[in-house]
Amino acid sequence: MLSHAHLDHYGLIGRLPKEIPLHMGKATSKLIRFTDEFTPNQIGHINPITFKDREPFRIGSFKITPYSMDHSAFDSYAFLIADARKSIFYSGDFRGHGRKHDNFDNLISNPPKVDVL
Repeated sequence: MLSHAHLDHYGLIGRLPKEIPLHMGKATSKLIRFTDEFTPNQIGHINPITFKDREPFRIGSFKITPYSMDHSAFDSYAFLIADARKSIFYSGDFRGHGRKHDNFDNLISNPPKVDVL
């Protein structure tokens, strides 16, 4: 699962075995493919599984809910990761003062129920 298209988050995905699924936002996928044309450390072909804001998906026994976040990278997400017993919230990288500051404000005013942040 990839929260956004900054190299410190995706720079080594080209070294992953091809059978490992890559989950990311649709725009993140496009940004990675575009920037790969101009960077010396080529990632190569990726075949991502894309997700959308607040539309849950499953990876094994885990239910993942992406939350669109305000960040300097376009198409950034935080994730609620839950199984039948516990949940954890991964904030990703975020800010509360940019173009999508309402996403942060909405999350703070209506946070998901979590066991671990």
